[in-house]
Amino acid sequence: MVNKKSWGEFRETGLLLIINQILHIFGWAIVVEMENDKVTGVYPARVKFRGFGEASVDKAYKKVSAYMKENASVLYDEAQLEDKEMKKQKFTDFYDAWWWLYYHPLFIDYEAVFRDKRFLDEHAWIGEDICEFYSRMQDYIEVSPHKVNPKTRSIDDDESLNTHVEVWIETGYKWREKIPFDEKDHWCFYHDINLDCGGDTYEEAIVTLANLVWKHYKDGKKFMNGKLKTLGIKVK
Repeated sequence: MVNKKSWGEFRETGLLLIINQILHIFGWAIVVEMENDKVTGVYPARVKFRGFGEASVDKAYKKVSAYMKENASVLYDEAQLEDKEMKKQKFTDFYDAWWWLYYHPLFIDYEAVFRDKRFLDEHAWIGEDICEFYSRMQDYIEVSPHKVNPKTRSIDDDESLNTHVEVWIETGYKWREKIPFDEKDHWCFYHDINLDCGGDTYEEAIVTLANLVWKHYKDGKKFMNGKLKTLGIKVK
C-alpha cells in the first residue's frame, strides 16, 4: 500500500534532517525550498557542508521521537501484516515456480485427454503422469512486454510517461463451451483474469503467477478431477 504524503509533512516529522545526515556522508542532500512556511520546491543536490548544528539535530530528534510515539502501534501492525503476506507467498524461487506450473493440472490439454479417452480407459492410465504427458503450460501462458508509468505501474494515456518496461502474463485453460447459435460444443481457451499479473522481469512474473495459481487453484487436483469426471474419464 502506498499512502502519498506531502514534503511539508515529511519535513515536520524530523525525518528529512535524519535522511540528510546520511546523505551528507556522500556529499548529497535533499533540498527543500520554503516560502511563507510552504514548500515551493524539492530537489537533490551536491553539497559541500557536512552535518547540522546541535540545536537543529536536537529539534529533529524530538520530532522523530514524537512521531514514533504517535505511530508505534500503526507501524507495528503494518510490519505484522507484511510478515503475514510474505508467509502467504508459497513461491519465491523462479525455478521452483516454473516447474510447479509446468506440472499443474490447470495447464492440461483436456481436449487431447478427451480425444484419447478410449485408450486411457482401457489402460486405466490416469494419474499424476497425465500432468506431464498432457501439459501445455508453455502454450497457455502468454507473455508480452509493456511500457508503463513507473509511478502508477499501468499504461498512461500520455505515452511520454510510459518509461518503465514490465513483463505481463495472461493465462487460463482450455475447455468445452457452447457457441451462441450453435448446438455443438467447441473447445475454447478460457482466460482467467484472476491470474493476470506481471513483473519487472520474466522470472518475477512467473513467481507471481505461481502464487496466484496456488491462491485460486491450490494443487489443482480438485479442478482436474472435476474436469475429467465431466469428460467421463475415470480417475485412479
